[in-house]
Amino acid sequence: SILFFHVGSCSVPTPTSNAQLFVTPTPMPHAPAADVAALEATLRQGIPLCAQMGLRIESLTSDPFRMRVSAPLGPNINVHGTAFAGSLYSVATLTAWILANHFLTCTFPDDKMVCVVREASIQYLKPVQGDIVCCCELAPAELGPFTDSLTANGKGRLDTTVAIMLPGADNVSAAVLKAQFSTRRAAETD
Repeated sequence: SILFFHVGSCSVPTPTSNAQLFVTPTPMPHAPAADVAALEATLRQGIPLCAQMGLRIESLTSDPFRMRVSAPLGPNINVHGTAFAGSLYSVATLTAWILANHFLTCTFPDDKMVCVVREASIQYLKPVQGDIVCCCELAPAELGPFTDSLTANGKGRLDTTVAIMLPGADNVSAAVLKAQFSTRRAAETD
């Protein structure tokens, strides 16, 4: 079975603040809290690992397409007292996948899409000695060709980058995940 979801209205105004990589002093426009809570519940049910890891959506915007996800250190700790590398990879991959699916439901609201990770790699730069915080923004330069391919061919590939933030340090990445998603319109049998 395939997990589909939709989060709130997709007509969110563009923030006027200087948009550093998700750390901005001006609050970002968010999807309504009820929609984010419903999405988290859907994720916990459809992907049980989300509940086990304590995954939480901190922010989700549609213009630009951006999100921030966190998970507490406790259930994701390793023998060294830092975040387990597999947890970092999982939370980062889920962050990109959730945002890619949010983009699809906003851009193609009448179509069901299948979106899967095609390939992903992570570079670990520093140990994470606190809660896991992942930030992802879909690059506008990627979205045009991706949308055009989906419209013309019913399938497309989307490249994403997720920054895993170093706790206590603004705009410093502890790790970076690059993932490419393959997407297609769902068939009647999906």
